[in-house]
Amino acid sequence: MVDFSLVPPLASNAPLCCRLRRLRNVQTQPDAKAASFAAAFGLLLAGIKLRDDVTDHGQWHNHLLLWKYKRQIQKAHDLLDASQPGVIQKVNQILDEHREMESSGRTLELQEFTDPTARGFALMYRAAAEVMRGPADEFEQIGHHVGWAIVTWDCAVDFHKDRIRGEFNPLRRAADITNALQHCRFHLSSIGWMLDRDIAVCQT
Repeated sequence: MVDFSLVPPLASNAPLCCRLRRLRNVQTQPDAKAASFAAAFGLLLAGIKLRDDVTDHGQWHNHLLLWKYKRQIQKAHDLLDASQPGVIQKVNQILDEHREMESSGRTLELQEFTDPTARGFALMYRAAAEVMRGPADEFEQIGHHVGWAIVTWDCAVDFHKDRIRGEFNPLRRAADITNALQHCRFHLSSIGWMLDRDIAVCQT
């Protein structure tokens, strides 16, 4: 948001760690709307991870964590749906598609497997831009790259663990790890090039 000049840069006295200091008068801060959306998005992702842990492992501490943060996660869902009606339903449809792919038993290419997550992040990044009245198309593209980068990274670093646990991973052999990491670097670099271009345009 700062890079695209949608919110002002952080003040020099802004807290660097939320666990050590708290802002006063949060709602009056110039980036309050963007920060609220980002925090809700973070809780949405946390809820997805916690539910996946319950489904995949089902141990008592997985259930406990999901129960502990259930209220906060629901508040985040409500905030996101209020800012962009229907967005949670679309996210749930994408999650169902991803789960179906994992359980289908089909051989999947890395690009096919990463596509639902990339579309989910693109959806949320576009929503954030629309809330802030920013360049929605550019944010959507950045969201795609973020989603692709996250999944390709996860597939690479979790390959051996997934093989041991018998969990799904689209990579078929250890040699594919290098290719997945190269894809991850490509998508992260693409975001960097987009930011450089748009910052230059803003400055001009």
